[in-house]
Amino acid sequence: MKKTSFLKRVLKGFLALFILDVGCLIFGASFIGFFNNFFVGILGGIIFAAFLAISMIGYAYDFGQEDRKLEKRGNPRDKKMPFKLAGVMTVFPLLPWLVLIANKAGFFTWNFLPVYKLLNSFYIPFMQIFSEDGKIANFPLYGFAVLFLLILIIPVSIYFGYDFGYRDIDLAMKIFYEKNHK
Repeated sequence: MKKTSFLKRVLKGFLALFILDVGCLIFGASFIGFFNNFFVGILGGIIFAAFLAISMIGYAYDFGQEDRKLEKRGNPRDKKMPFKLAGVMTVFPLLPWLVLIANKAGFFTWNFLPVYKLLNSFYIPFMQIFSEDGKIANFPLYGFAVLFLLILIIPVSIYFGYDFGYRDIDLAMKIFYEKNHK
């Protein structure tokens, strides 16, 4: 078994985020009018955040298992790998978030919020609650803090996904099987 290069791992992560982004964009665009309701928006946001976390856990889990198998064969693993993956993968949603802040601060005049929704559609329900009309001028400052916390789902999920894979912890088995058969 050959170790997957760091670049290939990152590209697979971006592909996973892109596929999730497209799926959330299609689903989010279909129900965007419903997300204006606070409770529906919160529920939709929780569901989208869960999809994001599950997707990133699954992505990193495979690499943790791969490294565990390679280490058993005598290949040393990079103990910083989960941190490296988490850090690089966080850049994807963090850079547009910084541009969104610059837009709110008035560094440029055109409205970046629709572009941000397109790039980070897994946050659409929360963004719809914060700015129903889609204008950055009406986006509250606490919305940026909430979006930042949502961005942290990615590195936390990647770290734990990699760790679970490396330690060979099967979450589905623990959640669905062991819980019901005690």
